[in-house]
Amino acid sequence: MTMKCIHVLRLSCVAGATFLIGASACRSLPARANLSGQQVALIRADSEVFEAVVRAQLAGNMKDYPYHLDGLRYDSRPSIPVAAFPITALRSKKPRATGPFEAPDSMMMDRLAMNREQILKRTGVEQGGPLRYPDCAGVLVPPPPPPVGSSPSTSTPRPDLHASCPRHSESYVTVSLPIRGEPEALKRFPNPKGRRANLTGEVWTVVVEENTAGPSGSMWSQHAWIFTHLPSSHRLELADTNLLGVIE
Repeated sequence: MTMKCIHVLRLSCVAGATFLIGASACRSLPARANLSGQQVALIRADSEVFEAVVRAQLAGNMKDYPYHLDGLRYDSRPSIPVAAFPITALRSKKPRATGPFEAPDSMMMDRLAMNREQILKRTGVEQGGPLRYPDCAGVLVPPPPPPVGSSPSTSTPRPDLHASCPRHSESYVTVSLPIRGEPEALKRFPNPKGRRANLTGEVWTVVVEENTAGPSGSMWSQHAWIFTHLPSSHRLELADTNLLGVIE
């Protein structure tokens, strides 16, 4: 895909993460049989944060982020937070956990994905895989220049870089496993409005990646969403978002 990089703070991914401890149970929590206390806490935490992301996305508009997305579908499989965030050691190395949970194994990841599928069904959002439009150029990519030495009367039409893009807008979203607290790396960057949020109560962070494609081209973006959980309201609220990278 031919794309123009506008601003990228892309960070590599790893195979482990520090996970938050959920504050309340989720209705789609699987049966507790054969699960440890940490596994149950991870399921609750992931469910609560994932549902908060989905509902905030559905309530979005075209003025402020999170924006409204057409043709919305989510991947129920949890992604892994970027490397600048707190992590646990890779399983191939000596364990060096930095948080309350070890990186979940494949069975636990499958259980988390099934739980997310139930949330998507309950909220009426489609579950699916990534977009497949490799030849759909970015929305800001200009058409190629005419051949050297050609004249307007003899030059052939320049190719349409968006000809293979879908006729209707489609959006594909992935959500990482949740992280407890605000990673130090985020504190160095203000949000798009140039201010710092006043975070109180329990703080949770999740990485949301959005891929969109439509008649005018494609776009990729990655944000960190920061939630707070106030004991007084017993609700999870979106406190801030930070842009990690965008390709248009």
